[in-house]
Amino acid sequence: MRTRDVNTLATRRRILDVCQELFRTRGFDGATIDEIIDRASVSRQTFFNHFPKKQAAATALWLAWLDDQAAVPPADPDPAVPGGVLPAMRAAVIHQAKTVESDRDYMALLFANAGGFPGPADENARLGVETRDRSERIFERVAGVIAAAQHSCEVREDIDPRRAAELYVSAMLMTIRLWLNDGAAAADSLAHRMATAIDLLEGGIGTTGDHGSKAHQ
Repeated sequence: MRTRDVNTLATRRRILDVCQELFRTRGFDGATIDEIIDRASVSRQTFFNHFPKKQAAATALWLAWLDDQAAVPPADPDPAVPGGVLPAMRAAVIHQAKTVESDRDYMALLFANAGGFPGPADENARLGVETRDRSERIFERVAGVIAAAQHSCEVREDIDPRRAAELYVSAMLMTIRLWLNDGAAAADSLAHRMATAIDLLEGGIGTTGDHGSKAHQ
């Protein structure tokens, strides 16, 4: 990678680190662009070269979180893997849900101010490409796991893994968004809601509809 590209990425990372700190301590509205550029030691023009508006920085932070949390079990088609493929993916998703629960205020801020997923083209062409690229990686990861589950006879063979992955990821993100919108007094945990959503999804794509531990257990 060229020195210029390395410096550009480092500047972008520094801006995002400052945004994350200020969003956490001051809230989205309280974090002003003037304070962001001052703490990041960049010019106003440099900030806008990376992010056309503050919401774009929130979108970038949200995408980074999503990319980090989208790690799923290896797509190992060996049916002898203990527990099977779908239960392993369920465990990973429930872990992600508990991560959101432990950082609820910040996640609510990102979901409220970031763009959608996978989202339309952004004003910033680079951010739009990043959104599409990260979306594609996430869908392909999950599609690989679903294909592996087909090999282990946990998912019906007539299902397109990519379409199933799009449905799975979309359902998980909508479950998170709805739970966050319920406020701090939500009647149940996100992990419980996620388990319920997974039960419903697996009931539609599974060969027997009884994979994994049920939400009420």
